[in-house]
Amino acid sequence: MKARSKNKKERDYDLLLLEAASTKFLDAASEFSSEFEGMDGDIYHSTFRKFNETNWMYCNQKEVSGMDKVGDEWDYSKGITGIYRYRNI
Repeated sequence: MKARSKNKKERDYDLLLLEAASTKFLDAASEFSSEFEGMDGDIYHSTFRKFNETNWMYCNQKEVSGMDKVGDEWDYSKGITGIYRYRNI
């Protein structure tokens, strides 16, 4: 399969996943901030890991949402998303 432009259904799916990642990240950021303040600058490692992981998920979803093509294989440098990402939509 040659790379092609994403269709509307695929772009909408990307936005749905980006919104979910954004919500999880904001929830984790809120928890992190509250704990940081409540513990005078200390933080549980598990809270930091949750915050860090949701940040990575958000950044990754944002990057993938910005890719404008779909192909057989992922190619970040060319902005191509792997077709298997959209098989369940």
